Formats: sequence, structure tokens, C-alpha cells
Amino acid sequence: MRILSVYSFLCAFCYPLLHADVGLLLSESLNDRVSQWVSSGHSAIYLSRLCPETPVKLRLCAADESGSVISMYNKLDEDQDFEWNAVPLPLFLYGVDDENNRPLLAWPELLRLLQDQARETYLAGVCRAAPCAANRRGNWRELFASTFIRDIYIFEVKTTLQQDLALMAHLNARTNVNHYSGISNNCADFAAAVLNFYFPGSARADHINDFGITSPKAISKSFTRYARRHPALELRVFRFTQVPGTYSQSHDARKGMEMFFRSKKMLLPMLLRPHELALFIGSYSLTGRFNPEHELRRQPGDDNAFPAYQAGREQPEEMQSARVHPAGLQSAALHPAALADYVDLFIKPHHARPQDTLLGTDAQWKSYRKALAELADEAVSKKLIADREALRNVVKELVKSGQTTLDSGGAAWLEVSRDGIFRRVGVAASNVNARGSDPELAYLIMLSRMDATLRRSSKDRELLPRFERDWQLMLESRQRLWPAATRAAAGGPVTPGDRLTLAPR
Repeated sequence: MRILSVYSFLCAFCYPLLHADVGLLLSESLNDRVSQWVSSGHSAIYLSRLCPETPVKLRLCAADESGSVISMYNKLDEDQDFEWNAVPLPLFLYGVDDENNRPLLAWPELLRLLQDQARETYLAGVCRAAPCAANRRGNWRELFASTFIRDIYIFEVKTTLQQDLALMAHLNARTNVNHYSGISNNCADFAAAVLNFYFPGSARADHINDFGITSPKAISKSFTRYARRHPALELRVFRFTQVPGTYSQSHDARKGMEMFFRSKKMLLPMLLRPHELALFIGSYSLTGRFNPEHELRRQPGDDNAFPAYQAGREQPEEMQSARVHPAGLQSAALHPAALADYVDLFIKPHHARPQDTLLGTDAQWKSYRKALAELADEAVSKKLIADREALRNVVKELVKSGQTTLDSGGAAWLEVSRDGIFRRVGVAASNVNARGSDPELAYLIMLSRMDATLRRSSKDRELLPRFERDWQLMLESRQRLWPAATRAAAGGPVTPGDRLTLAPR
């Protein structure tokens, strides 16, 4: 303890971060395997000051690192039966080391590539043997690119350096051996134990509504209530939405009682026993209700406060001017007057509420949908797509005829070959508009992403700050496309690279 105290004293003066955070992750449920029946979701822990020295050992983060996520599964399917692994935050969210390389669209081949790359570079010390490396359904894959398959909420509070050092010493000294039990030692129990190490009594099970089991939603409810009772912890809630693509949309994590009257598979048998059903509904309504989206709207995290929101903030000089006045793009198909309405999209009220800044207002989202509809009509008129509905099929069409690759920096590319014509396009935020990325395909990818986001419900939609940055990427893609598009609109010669017509849905 004396060594730890001296270390804490030195770090208090030398460590670059002035404050840090612990966050409880609530990952939504999947339509896959046992999740489609249980619907409980998943719990994990985010630590902004502690980073992995190895997947099973923690250290203090450097100034340019964004923390780590610690996860527990029934088994990780690694060379040893570890209880938990810690992975850097960008790898957990997007499967990349650099947040600027976050993929813009998601599909299975890309997910497997990112997972295999992470295994080779990050899990090399714990996943070398063939049973682990070749396992396409191993749970270690769940550690990477989680936003490909589900929405994730993070309930975050402040911690002290001493608390973080104490947890680091505790986890590093503790034997990391799996003792998973779905009833008494599951992912939610593990997350609750970490939170209670920081703040005793902050995370509790709801044995009545979860039939004696600890659920991710129960500890999320108790932890947020504890944080609201202690304002000094400065509770903030973040949501990372599922990347658009070919995966089914995730759905709400539920408690055990909630599953009975919200799931058709469970509800139909219960209709034959109305008295028990009324008891379940009454119990949940009185003691078990919790909505993470309401918590987000009540305590939204500042966009500048979370490291993973920093990706893509720096825009090229031409994009900065486009943001001020999108009409300056001088489209051949859209008159500048038609684009003038876009200007209002980028002007926030002087006294905007934090909720509006993060989540956007109904009027803002309506304006974006109107603007995208005009851009989609423009794309149809230039024969880039057959109709608006074709935007839904962009990913499937490109992936069907393309090959996914990763460059030396970890950014994803899609190589498409049709009728002997080879085309290459970046599918990450860092390279979609890079030199060598096909302008037409890049624009279609960005239109598809914007279309998928705006079709979603408000709960599953991208948060406004990230959406605005992606909107700027789309405008840049459109600007790069104008030489070819203008030639086609004027009736000049059209080369095969000038046009990609996607079949209607």
C-alpha cells in the first residue's frame, strides 16, 4: 500500500489527464443465437484513464489514448480461459486503432477482416493456437467493432486517480480465470463488481423483475439513479449507434419480466394465464421500468468530452467554406437557390439546449431529410442510381461484386470489378474522399449512409454532431464528383467510370 500511495502521489503531479471517468456500457440485444430469446443485452466497463498493456493487464493511458473497454463473456475462446479482456476503445467500437478510420458502412466480410487484424496485432499473446485463431464464432470477436451489430449506451461518471490506480492494482493482481455463470456470475455481475469497487452500493441487481439473475438493464438503472443522487459524479450519457449496412438493427435490452410481456414469443403462452400476466406487468411497471434513451435526453454527454467523438473534426479548407455556405458547391443540376435552404441546417440557435445540440430538433432532422431527398433526386436525374430506393441496396450491390481490403493504416477499401472495369473506393471516414478513391462510388456510399441514418427512428439514429461531420464528408464527395457529373449532364461523352446504375429494389 505504501508503494501504491507513493505512485499515486507522483502521478498526481505528472499524469497528463486532469480527470478521468468510469462508464457502464449497456449494449443492445441481437437477433442472433441465444440473444433472440433472452434479449438481455450485454454489460461492459469503460475506463478513460486505464489502457491495456496486454489484453489481460492494465496500465495508465498515455495522453493521446482514449481508454479501454473491459468485457466478460461466458467464454472468450482464447488459448487460456480468461475471465475478461481489455481492449482500446476505438477497437471495441469500430475495430480500428485510429478513430479516423472508422468504417462508414458495415457488412460481414469487413467485420471479419477487422476482427482478424485485431487478433493478429492485439490478441497475438492470447489467441495464437489454431482453435482460437480459426474460430469464426469465438466470443473474442465480440471485443471488436461492436457498433457493427448494435447500439451502445455508456453511463459515465468521474473518478479520481487514486480510485483508478486501486482498480488497476486489484484487477492486475487478481487471478484472471473464467468462473462464468449465467445465474450468479455473468457479464452484468462482473460490471457491477467493478462499479461497486469504485462506489459501493452503486450497482444492484433487480431480483424481483429478473427472477434472481443480474441483468445489464438492472445495473444500468441502479447505477444511473445512484449517480443522480450524487451530483458531484457528473453523470453523462452517451449513445453510439449501429453502423448502417447489412446487419439487422439491434433492439432494446430487456429485463426478465419485461421480456414476458414485450416479446411475442413469450407473451402468447402467457395470454392463457391472464392473472400471472397481470402480476408480471404490474410488478415491472411499479419497480422495473428503465429507458436508457430517456436518460440520454436527461443527461446528454458533451460532444467534446468523449474521445471517440473527436474523429473527423478537422475538415479540409474547402469543406470549411462549404459548411458556411453549401450553395457554393455550384451544382450543375441543383440551382444555388435550391441549396440555400441548407444553410439553416448548419446554424445552431445561440442558446441551444444541450439536448438539442446532441440529439437535434425535429425541425433540423426534417430539414436534413428534405435536403437528402433533393440530392437523391439529383442522383437519379444524373443516372447515378435508378431511383431513391436504390440507395438501400448500395452496400449489397457493391459488396456482391467487390472485394474488401485493409490498407497498411487499417482503413477499409472496397475494390469493385464490373465488365472488366476495376474501381476502388475508400469506405472509412479517413479515405472515402482520399486520392485513389472513386468519386462516384464514394458519393454513393455517403448518400447511402445518410439515407440509412435518416430512415431510422430517433432512438437508433446517429447523434447530431457525428451526423453533421458525415454530412460534410458527403458534400465533399459530391464536390469531387462534379467534373464527371457535369460532363454527363451536358450530354458529352460518358465513360464507364462516369456512371454506376444500381438495380431498383
